[in-house]
Amino acid sequence: MNFRLFLLLPVLVAIVASTSYAQYGYGTSSISTNTSAISVVAGQAASVSYTVNLASGSTWGTYINVANSKALSGYGINVSLSKSYADPTYKGTLEITTGSKTPAGTYNITLNATGDDPSQGTSTLKLTVMAAPSSHNSTTVPSVSPTTSTKPSSMAFMDVVGKGTTEVNATSNAITTLSLNNSLLRIKVVINKGTYAEINGTRVSNYNFSIVLFKSYNYGVPNANYSQTGLGFAFAVNNKINETYTFVNSSGGKAPVTTYVYAPENWTTWTVLGGQFNGTAYNGGSFVFANKWIPLNSTYIENTQFFAPVPWIFLAATPVTATTSIAPASTTVPYKASSSGYKYAAIAVIIIIVIALIAYLATRRK
Repeated sequence: MNFRLFLLLPVLVAIVASTSYAQYGYGTSSISTNTSAISVVAGQAASVSYTVNLASGSTWGTYINVANSKALSGYGINVSLSKSYADPTYKGTLEITTGSKTPAGTYNITLNATGDDPSQGTSTLKLTVMAAPSSHNSTTVPSVSPTTSTKPSSMAFMDVVGKGTTEVNATSNAITTLSLNNSLLRIKVVINKGTYAEINGTRVSNYNFSIVLFKSYNYGVPNANYSQTGLGFAFAVNNKINETYTFVNSSGGKAPVTTYVYAPENWTTWTVLGGQFNGTAYNGGSFVFANKWIPLNSTYIENTQFFAPVPWIFLAATPVTATTSIAPASTTVPYKASSSGYKYAAIAVIIIIVIALIAYLATRRK
């Protein structure tokens, strides 16, 4: 073999190798989730599916991570990914767990991709954590004596600012609905067929059901996780707000009235007991326990656990922001960051080319 051709062989090999390596190319990726927002009660878990897509260029190895996982863990929120590395496009599931002491509020979960197809930008999932409901909230009417350490002022009261009433016939086959569209608040209730009112131990099939809207004064807040809205509401049976009354089915079991409120998703209520209703105002009473509301969308919240004609005061959960500002990764990568072997191979090829050229030029001088 010609000696000069032999010296040129490494150059040809290097060119071929470089061309082969370059054909893989590099690109950018985008991350999408099957929902942009999710809500959980403190202490519970949720899952969200995600997809890492190739946005431009050629597909190659890409990692996905939670950019602000350390900040979230400080609030008792942990996020794990079922699949964190592959060539785009690939799918996985975010498993989100919260602690029983995770503060109520809204948190951002920031997703980011790195590697040879980094994110064009971060993707953010909004997580709303709601206060865990009291154990009293499901089966029995709680004691009148307050269970919270914070008691409202002795001057606490609620003035009636709106009222809607309908007649309920538990023996009919119809579902009863009632809406109260007030300039301050909109409320709708759904009373299932076969819902009786139990009054002083007697099951009544025909009764007047009312939604009463209040403006509240001097109740304060049960703890630092909430701020006042100045609004409250109650159910009434035959114009009575009475915690000894209950809504039951034909077997005597609890029959909750489904309630929808047009309100921000960070709103909730606390039950107030121990006061007196005189037809125009509810005087006194204390916060007893938090209620469980489910955000249906950005405008409506739902409760499916109210089974007694008692008052509730609206509170806004104190927002908690737990985000970390992460600069998007570069959209181009000069070598495969996820595999250092390619980097060293490229350096070796360059060295071979330089040596070969030097040797070739030396032979020409001869």
